Amino acid sequence: MAAAPNLPEHVPRGRIPPPAQWTLILLLFIAAAVAATWPLASDLGAGLPLGSERVATVPLFNLWTLAWNVESVGHGYANYWQAPIFHPTADAFALSEPQPVLGLLAAALSAAGLSTVQVYNLLLIAALTGNGLLMTLLLRRIGLGWAAAVAGGGLGLMLPFTHQELGVLQLVPLVGVLLFALAVLRFSESPGVAAGSALGGALALAYGLSSQVAAFAALAFTPVALWLWWPLRRRRGAWIGLAAGVALFFALVSPLVIAQVRATSAEDFVRAEETVRKHSARPGHYVKTAWPQLIPTPGVEPAKRPSSRAFWPGTVRVLLAVLAAVAAWRSRRWRRIGVAGLLLLTASVLLSFGGHLAWGSVTLPKVLGLLPGLGQIRSFFRFALFAQLAVVALAAGGLHAVATAVGERVQPTPRPRQIFGQLPVLALCLVAVLELRAGGVEITELPPLDGDLPWLSWIEENTEPRDVLAFLPFPEGRSAGDYLTTSQWMYWQQRHWRPMVNGYSGFFPRPFKTIKKSMEDFPSAPTLQALYDVGVRYCVVPRSVINESPPPDPNGPIQLEPAFRDEEHELAIFALRKATETR
Repeated sequence: MAAAPNLPEHVPRGRIPPPAQWTLILLLFIAAAVAATWPLASDLGAGLPLGSERVATVPLFNLWTLAWNVESVGHGYANYWQAPIFHPTADAFALSEPQPVLGLLAAALSAAGLSTVQVYNLLLIAALTGNGLLMTLLLRRIGLGWAAAVAGGGLGLMLPFTHQELGVLQLVPLVGVLLFALAVLRFSESPGVAAGSALGGALALAYGLSSQVAAFAALAFTPVALWLWWPLRRRRGAWIGLAAGVALFFALVSPLVIAQVRATSAEDFVRAEETVRKHSARPGHYVKTAWPQLIPTPGVEPAKRPSSRAFWPGTVRVLLAVLAAVAAWRSRRWRRIGVAGLLLLTASVLLSFGGHLAWGSVTLPKVLGLLPGLGQIRSFFRFALFAQLAVVALAAGGLHAVATAVGERVQPTPRPRQIFGQLPVLALCLVAVLELRAGGVEITELPPLDGDLPWLSWIEENTEPRDVLAFLPFPEGRSAGDYLTTSQWMYWQQRHWRPMVNGYSGFFPRPFKTIKKSMEDFPSAPTLQALYDVGVRYCVVPRSVINESPPPDPNGPIQLEPAFRDEEHELAIFALRKATETR
């Protein structure tokens, strides 16, 4: 039978070719990501989304992280780890998530003339879009139909945990994790060097996006891998392929791992047990939602604040996941992958309990601390991310089971009735995707980086690249809110990149802690001496700090010499000089 005009013979009549299908899905997910983060796309340069963050400290810090990556790419990564914060601490950039993969993308977008804020927001929307696409690809690879797979992609894009953490940029992109899941599945079916290399490359990509998320993924997927790979345990090729994957992973991430281990070892960072317990989940967190559900459920209540730990993924999704688990257990074809999903869910929930899991004096953090790089884990509750991923993947399986059952019933009927009969399945897909979502995205506005600020222009024009600055006031507490002013100073640092003794990151080095404590008496003689001893040459001081502080000792060994005053913005810049130099 001849093919229809202008159609290749291998494309069935009335069927959309695969490239066009994926293009339509891409456009759908872009629209969904824009809608889920609205009004962010209406003005990409206006500010940063907070997610459930109460203050903009973390979003501003991640913006600075992207900016430092862009700056480093422009200089061939020279002194990449010597970020200009926490002077004189070495490897300061290794004390937090470096995010080099996002940094490379940010550099490419910045080269196109976009501002750092616009780049940040575009990457955020792209990350959500990528989550939907990769989840769809994973579900199609498992064998789900298009409707269930696309709905599952929507579930991945709208993952509650991700939208709670929308203000923590490195927790949003799950492309590396989902590629890793695909690689785990591929290795179980065709083990070898190619599959092993894909496994190592995917985990390395995840590490480049977020080292913490990648480490968590490796732990959460370990039971899944053991289950899927157990039949391969006697195959020599499988072990060779796995070794190739491990070797490739460490070859790709070794520059990051070496710097991170060096930095944390130098500071001898150890998480206190109470701190770990505080940042671990409890069973009650899994029966709370971050936002009200579309369908209220007895026993499941919204948290008082979206920032609270609330990990219930949605009642409809849970019911669909249960349906998928039952259907998979009763089917030889689906049982293996269904058990894999349940293992990921169980392992992730247990790991999220972190500091609460103990056998006598042996706790989970102590056991993980025996492995290099895992002794500094604090936020165990973030394993809930993988628990929710498992639920939505299983929920997509439930949608597939429903769609298959409905399709078998309407198949003998005429085409219009078939389409009409599938409408309830479409409605169920929409309810599952939209049942739990934030009511809107709060955006913290930012002034343009190139704005006319006399004090900032003075720093650019009158200081040397190696001149060290101290920005007042220093934070008194340890919460993210206490460091909001510090993160704002770091935002403006993009204009000059002068080293500063202040900073914000995942870890705080000892020299900074020492300086911070001494700054309680600013501008006493010991405080000025401490600043001078670590190389500070200029202090940027708001008028409020000047008004609330006693005058400096005129006979002290180190003097504050007025250098510039910005009356409009109520800031003064002082040079630190030895008393002999000021006379």
